[in-house]
Amino acid sequence: MKISKYKESDFEGCMNVFDSNMPRYFAEWERDDYATYLLNHASKEPYFVCKSDDRVIGCGGYFIDGDCADLSWGMVLNNSHGQGIGTALMKHRLEHLRQRTDKMHVRIDTSQHTQGFYEQLGFKVVRTITNGYTEGLHKVFMEYGG
Repeated sequence: MKISKYKESDFEGCMNVFDSNMPRYFAEWERDDYATYLLNHASKEPYFVCKSDDRVIGCGGYFIDGDCADLSWGMVLNNSHGQGIGTALMKHRLEHLRQRTDKMHVRIDTSQHTQGFYEQLGFKVVRTITNGYTEGLHKVFMEYGG
C-alpha cells in the first residue's frame, strides 16, 4: 500500500471507492458533491489516495479553517474495510497536518457507522443530528486534539 497526493488521474478510482460505500456510509445526494470536490478542490488541498497495485483503495484529506483542521471525504473501498487502510490514511493525514501547523484541533462530521472508528483514534463526539444526512444516516460531529 502506498499513500500519495491526489492527482486528476485518480478521479475514477476515488469515485469507485465512494460508490462502493453507498448507501451505508454516504447518501446518494453526496455523490455529486464529492465529484465536484474532486474536480475543483482535491488537487489544490491536502487530499491523498491509498493505492495497492495502482488501484485506489482509499482516499481522504483535510483543509484548514481558521484555527482548526477539518477532515474531508475519507473513505476506504468497501471490501477492504478492517485491513488497517483507514487507520494508515488517518495517521498520514494527521502527520501531514502536524508538519504544516502546530494547531492540532481537528474536526470531522461523519455518520454513526464510522463513529467508532474515529473514537478508537481519539476523536470525541460533540453532537449528533439524527437523520442529518438522510433517513437512517445520522450526522455525527467529532473533534480531536485541542
